[in-house]
Amino acid sequence: MKVLQRFSRIEHLVHEFSKFSAVLLAVYVLEVLLFNIALGLLGMEPVAAKAFSYLTCAVISFYGNKLWTWRDHPPANLLREYLAYTLVTLVGLGILLSFVSVSHYCLGAISPVFRTAWADNISGNMIGPPLVAFFRFWAYKRFVLTQPAT
Repeated sequence: MKVLQRFSRIEHLVHEFSKFSAVLLAVYVLEVLLFNIALGLLGMEPVAAKAFSYLTCAVISFYGNKLWTWRDHPPANLLREYLAYTLVTLVGLGILLSFVSVSHYCLGAISPVFRTAWADNISGNMIGPPLVAFFRFWAYKRFVLTQPAT
């Protein structure tokens, strides 16, 4: 019986992570596009461009996950849920901006190759996002979605 319960829980977690990943992938494409528009066309600094693209897409991601991924999790307190989501999003932003900052400013002081749009895209769109995605999934399950699914 415990084996079946454990399998059911793992199956549910894989199902949720698959839906979360689908929303994440759709929003990721938009985030990369917005980052490069902000970086190239708008002339923003890499950290500001990444903050702009990430925060814009975090709003879209919130609604995608709320309405699809975790639609069966009723909020215990809507204000608490929004505040927890905002805090998780800001921590994720901090993680992501640390990759862009270290690459562009710290490593860029050593070699100019790290001050290019290519390097900014690698640090901000390829290295940081997978770590932030796993952090956000874990944190949503742990801190945002505290009510059991119905």
